[in-house]
Amino acid sequence: MKAVKIIKRSVTVLLVGILVLLIGVLITNTVALSKNQLSSFFGYTISYVPTESMEPTIRAGETVLIKKGGFEKTQVGDIIVYKNSEENKYIIHRVTRILEDGTLRVKGDNEYTNPSEDNVIITKDNYYGKYVSTVNFLNLKSLVKNKSFILPICILIYLIAVVSEGISIAKRIKAKNEEKIKALNNTKSMDDIKAELLEEIKAELMEENNK
Repeated sequence: MKAVKIIKRSVTVLLVGILVLLIGVLITNTVALSKNQLSSFFGYTISYVPTESMEPTIRAGETVLIKKGGFEKTQVGDIIVYKNSEENKYIIHRVTRILEDGTLRVKGDNEYTNPSEDNVIITKDNYYGKYVSTVNFLNLKSLVKNKSFILPICILIYLIAVVSEGISIAKRIKAKNEEKIKALNNTKSMDDIKAELLEEIKAELMEENNK
């Protein structure tokens, strides 16, 4: 039973930690994206995609996770992010060619908006990182715009329920412990019981003598 309780408490603590971390990342990322900045966590960056250039792979308004660095390991077909110095913005497009000098050519997946390769040649200097996955749950704006907030909300409700149950269990355990302590404090010692018995015997003897 003790092992089960320890496991339940550990799971509760872990879930609470994950919940706090997700909320922190969500708030930090939302604030950063509202200022057109890139927020970075442990070598990964979260960025908002404002255009349709990568549709249908990445829709406009979605939030993506990018692993920083890795220029030398880039292959044709990878989706990467690079800095367009002329427009002073980051672009996320797919690698179409690797030239003999090691530089990259890229273009968007959307044939209507990006029928040809980008004019910018990607070098190690303007290369930023590689696309990992779409993470709309880490940006409030993406959650609302893409209507992908149902699963995160369900997870959040579940985590809140688990935390609430953990707090309830802790309160019940505390109440039981207090009752036990109170009962122990109210328990009479053997000396007290002996003294009471002696008093009762004395009282009975006095009554007998008075008769």
